[in-house]
Amino acid sequence: MAKIHRVKQGETLYSIAHAEGFRRAEAIWEHESNAHLRGKRPSPSLLFPGDELLIPDRRVTPFACATRSLHTFRLRPSTRRFEQDLRNEHDEPLASIRYALDIDGTKFEGRTDGHGHLGHDVPADAKRGTLEAWLREGADEVKLSWTLDFGHLDPLEELSGVQGRLGNLGYDAGQADGHPSAATTAAISDFQSDHDLPATGELDDATRSKIGAAYGG
Repeated sequence: MAKIHRVKQGETLYSIAHAEGFRRAEAIWEHESNAHLRGKRPSPSLLFPGDELLIPDRRVTPFACATRSLHTFRLRPSTRRFEQDLRNEHDEPLASIRYALDIDGTKFEGRTDGHGHLGHDVPADAKRGTLEAWLREGADEVKLSWTLDFGHLDPLEELSGVQGRLGNLGYDAGQADGHPSAATTAAISDFQSDHDLPATGELDDATRSKIGAAYGG
């Protein structure tokens, strides 16, 4: 039976769909009753606590099988796409560097492409992970490390989403709690100064757009 789900912190469309037994999150997101939320949240990966999402009835797909025979059905695990661009403090891509990604115990390794990009299909209900990247390898290796919390980054339209992105970009914006603070103002001003914007400390549309572009979404 269809129902309304109120989004909690740490949830994404993909984790909600997985918990509700949907193999395709799009079956929920593209439902006509969720059109208003789609207009409000351009990315289904970035929902805000309190958003209301209609969970429609699941459709059952019949399979024709011969009776009195043994049949084996293999269900592929539900996944979502994780992508990230790695850049240095000068906003230059960290191209062709080695990285190691661990998502809830599922491990991936590789090298970024020429644009500093990496991407993998990870479990749909992923919650935490770590990403390590090596700027220089050998005896004097230089390694960067990040902790990943899936579903804890709020949409860019919310102040908490701006604070979270600034923090991940290396600017101390204080707590990503949606409350204005001196730290948030200073971080916005520093970001503006570093990206050729008037350093007013005010979150205008140009600054918000630039933060989104620098963060990759």
